[in-house]
Amino acid sequence: MIRHNAIDDEDLRRLILGGHIRYGGNRKLRIYGRLDCASGKRMSRDNRVFFADEAAARAAGFRPAIIAFAPRMRAGGGHSVTRHLETGRKIGHTEPRVVP
Repeated sequence: MIRHNAIDDEDLRRLILGGHIRYGGNRKLRIYGRLDCASGKRMSRDNRVFFADEAAARAAGFRPAIIAFAPRMRAGGGHSVTRHLETGRKIGHTEPRVVP
């Protein structure tokens, strides 16, 4: 796990282009997702961490973000997206959010 505020932008870019970093996560929420996820791009630099692969993220105690992996999960590759979205609506969320 690499903390965003512990690496400069040039080194980060080099690691991403080299394939050494493939996923980003939120340190406080303990979730991870793809680097192209819009939610991840809005995250605070202090909260953002990076991982080489999903196994590294899971080993660090992170879980997949529903938003980032929704297409794969809808295809049957993971948690029930429908259950998470329905739970979010029940508690007043109007847009899809990660619900524990």
